[in-house]
Amino acid sequence: MAVAAAAPRPWSVWLAVACGTYVGLLVADRARIVVRGPSMAPTLLPGDVVLTVPLVGPWRSVARPGRVVLLADPEDATHLVIKRVIAVDGQQLWLEGDDATSSTDSRRWGWVPDAQLRRLVVRRWPQVRTPMRRAPRHIPAPRQR
Repeated sequence: MAVAAAAPRPWSVWLAVACGTYVGLLVADRARIVVRGPSMAPTLLPGDVVLTVPLVGPWRSVARPGRVVLLADPEDATHLVIKRVIAVDGQQLWLEGDDATSSTDSRRWGWVPDAQLRRLVVRRWPQVRTPMRRAPRHIPAPRQR
């Protein structure tokens, strides 16, 4: 005896289409960024190209320790910088460059609001050297307000 498959519910079809469209728009908005300074050496060197996707809406939560992000410079919002997320405390981030001797980062800025984040670095383009992940290290506790 054959059993007929249940027809999909209208809301589930709509949800699938909406999610697919959203993910499609995010993928279409990927961008290649050229690294300019030495602050992320040896992971990223000047002249390296990285593939990025926007950090918007629910995707903002993927900015967790170890990830490399592109953000508006806290000292000059017209300038973008690339840093590694070291710690997350609510909606504040501790960000550092991999080369402490040549990086301006949270050691100068302090905790950075997550609203400063613009894009997530997905990979080096082409991926030819070491992985972009690094072991987390100890960071100072957030300041109480």
